[in-house]
Amino acid sequence: MLVRIEGAGLAGQVLHRELTRRGVDSFLTDTLSFPRPKVCGGVLQWDSWEYLKTLFHLPEPRFVRTVSHFWKGTRISRMVLKEPMASISRFELDATLNGQQIQKQVPGEECLRVAASGIRGQGEWIGFQCPAPSVEDLQMHYGQGLYAGIAPTLEGEGHAALVVQKKRFRNAHDLPALIQKELKLCLAGPFKGTKGIDYSFSDGTALAVGDAKLTTHPFLGLGMKHAILSARLLAACIVEKRIEEYPALHRLFFRKFRLANRLAGGLYDSGFSLL
Repeated sequence: MLVRIEGAGLAGQVLHRELTRRGVDSFLTDTLSFPRPKVCGGVLQWDSWEYLKTLFHLPEPRFVRTVSHFWKGTRISRMVLKEPMASISRFELDATLNGQQIQKQVPGEECLRVAASGIRGQGEWIGFQCPAPSVEDLQMHYGQGLYAGIAPTLEGEGHAALVVQKKRFRNAHDLPALIQKELKLCLAGPFKGTKGIDYSFSDGTALAVGDAKLTTHPFLGLGMKHAILSARLLAACIVEKRIEEYPALHRLFFRKFRLANRLAGGLYDSGFSLL
């Protein structure tokens, strides 16, 4: 069997490596070149970091041991993590992962196609990233239709990843005022953004991993964990010749994530959020 993985980001790279080391032929394709900026908080949970180290030679991250949550500028909780999280920019991560050759010429033989790239230009949310003031821990800021995750970097600065509803603003020039109003943060940019992002919690394409599966909402910061887990699950199904079971297994495996995402999304975007 030959597997064509369409998308060479984190999910695609993990799937490619898992299949290769299990003796399944696969190749990566991507419409964009690497390394490239990625609108992402760049924080890995400890088990995700430990797993990636077994597959790739990664640069040493900055470790984060506490997470603070803010609602409209007021801190509502501060958690000390049992295990630290690893903060590493997606630019550095993707540049390191993409040591494998990305194919430009598609083999003529029949392939099993896997979507490992998000659907662009659709959805009610838009993602942005920008520099931020220096922080010591991971900060999650929430407002009406807007959230920001701010993580420390190895350079001693902060990195902000934001998600905002399209209906909340007209263009990026409106962002500083909106961020100040909703999050009580001063972020002047420059902002780098995506097109629309769909957080509809649908299963998307049947054979899909990572962003293409549309499972996780940004409120919980689980995007990269989902990318890794979905890729490993699909790899196991391909190797064990149980491909037809993958959609059902994915729904079952990520059910708790979807339920938590719906709850968190409804809570933070509700007028009764803190009652």
